[in-house]
Order: sequence, then structure tokens, then C-alpha cells
Amino acid sequence: MNKYTRLLRWSLFAGSAYFLSVAVAHQIGAKVPGLFVYFGLPSHPYQDRIISALCLGWAVILGLVKIHTVSDLRSVSTVTELTVYWIETGAVASYALWITLLATKSRRDIHAQR
Repeated sequence: MNKYTRLLRWSLFAGSAYFLSVAVAHQIGAKVPGLFVYFGLPSHPYQDRIISALCLGWAVILGLVKIHTVSDLRSVSTVTELTVYWIETGAVASYALWITLLATKSRRDIHAQR
């Protein structure tokens, strides 16, 4: 197994563990920074269950960027500096990019070995 495939497997495992943690945190309502992007905002249980079910995907990243840029978060958030929200969004986007790059390199190495 090449190094990119090993890195890809470990990265996918780490992502799976993280998103499982996000799903569990939303199911039980544990507002933990990093697992709850908007931990300083009130939420309804139905919202948390939806987020729990859909906590992975490009729509999440695009949706968060839209929320950051279009909505007036400062008026409802207990967090006064929104930088932490951008950092969390950047981390999710970076993970998605990392997985995409590793998958591409892993495929190239597999094809080169044939």
C-alpha cells in the first residue's frame, strides 16, 4: 500500500470519527465548540437532529459560508467575535480538500504501478 493510500485511509478514519462526534453532540444537545459550529446560538431539537443526520457534505461548507456572509449572526450570537466560526468552517473545508488531494494522489500511484 502506497503512502498516499495509507494517509487517505487514516484521514478518512479521522474524519469519520470527527463527524460521528458531531452527530452524537447534536443528538444529545452538547454544545461543544468544534462539534457545534454555532455553539453560542440557541437551537431547537429538530434543528440539531437534522444537522446530526446531515453533518457531512459540501452543502455544509457552502451553507456555513453563506450564513457567515449573509445573515446577521452578531445580533443573535452570544459569541461576539465571529472568527471562531470562520476557523471551524475553514477546518471542515480543509479536511474535504485534504481527502480530495489524497484520493487523487492515491489513484495516480495505483495507476502508475500497473
